[in-house]
Amino acid sequence: MLPQSSSSARYAFDGVRAQIRDLHTENIANLAVRARELGDVIALWYGEGDMVTPAFIRDAAKAAFDEGLTFYVPNMRGHGPLNEALSEYQTRIHGRPIPVARTTVTPGGMQALYLALELLVDTGTNVVYVAPQWPNIHNAIHLIGGEPRPFSLDYRGDWQLDLDRLFATCDARTRAIFLSTPSNPTGWTASAEEMRALLDFSRRTGIWIISDEVYGRLYFDGDVAPSILQIAEDGDRVLSVNSFSKAWAMTGWRIGWLTHPSGVADQLGAMTQYVNSGTAAPIQAGAVAAIRQGEPLVEEIRQTDQNRPRPRL
Repeated sequence: MLPQSSSSARYAFDGVRAQIRDLHTENIANLAVRARELGDVIALWYGEGDMVTPAFIRDAAKAAFDEGLTFYVPNMRGHGPLNEALSEYQTRIHGRPIPVARTTVTPGGMQALYLALELLVDTGTNVVYVAPQWPNIHNAIHLIGGEPRPFSLDYRGDWQLDLDRLFATCDARTRAIFLSTPSNPTGWTASAEEMRALLDFSRRTGIWIISDEVYGRLYFDGDVAPSILQIAEDGDRVLSVNSFSKAWAMTGWRIGWLTHPSGVADQLGAMTQYVNSGTAAPIQAGAVAAIRQGEPLVEEIRQTDQNRPRPRL
């Protein structure tokens, strides 16, 4: 007879992968639920603003539902209008052509990140990631079977990246360097010169660069933070993770994208089919409206964040 299940019971089963047996969820969600019950608490547990998604985005998704766009999206890499909008958007903000073949739409930035790691990481290989870093990065590398290898920024009045030490942390088993820029939680942002050095290192060694740029539009020293996409060619080993969550107030929509070399587009399309079978059509319709009509919204969110009172440390 099987034991009675309970919320507190834990059973050991043979055959479960080692990476899964010791995997656990972070307590951030439990913290958020408990803190909200307290009432007068400032919500800093997620990288999430306090703005409800604006009506023009919600209305576009509602219209898609009303038009009957409730079927599968056959192109696993994204619905045509959104792929075209993302191509035009990235070409404009980065100042160089980024064609449709270089973008795959995903159910959230986390899914884009996971696909990037799944594309590259084998058991026995490692990913060097720039820390402090949100825990999902370490755990996603571990989940796939790679070795998470943290490399810490230096703090000397502000956060600084020692490129020589970073490169020395890599070895023959390193598949990728992962960085978040602008960074959660530090706010550190890679400079254009640091991006160039990372790209040059990748070209010399064959090590991939995975750049998490989901906060790239919430940058206070310009319209967009320095991005590796501003200098990388299509043939470079570069993957850029992005999301609609932050700059368009769409955290709960779960939609993001991965920018990649066109040479891995077919593989990413196949991976998408077997991992999640694509992103829902009405969600993609909302994202099209965000990209096409959302520049005033991006500016509003950036200005609101910049003008908030700063805590004293």
